[in-house]
Amino acid sequence: MMMQQYIEPQLQTALRALGVELDGPIPFSVPRQEGHGHLATNIAMIYAKGLSRQPREFAEAILVSIPPSDLIEKIEIAGPGFINITFSTAVYHAMLRDMFALGDAIGRSDVGVG
Repeated sequence: MMMQQYIEPQLQTALRALGVELDGPIPFSVPRQEGHGHLATNIAMIYAKGLSRQPREFAEAILVSIPPSDLIEKIEIAGPGFINITFSTAVYHAMLRDMFALGDAIGRSDVGVG
């Protein structure tokens, strides 16, 4: 289970609403500094120039467009347009439910097949 699966659909929805045609997955990283959330993305900086917008201003527009979720505690903008995501404890419950639902398939992967 990857934590980004609990925010990526909301970010995709927000970006599409703002006129972005995604050309791949949204890049996520774990912030280096404690207190900057569980995940970060530079997606606003990637697409802002193509939309003739400033990255930080575009990040603000993304935040406003993200549908609410009980899995998200807070989303903040850092620096020139990084988006830092902090999950609520509800995300851990969701992860456990999803892992339990996988049953015997948990831990299996098709990576490297074919």
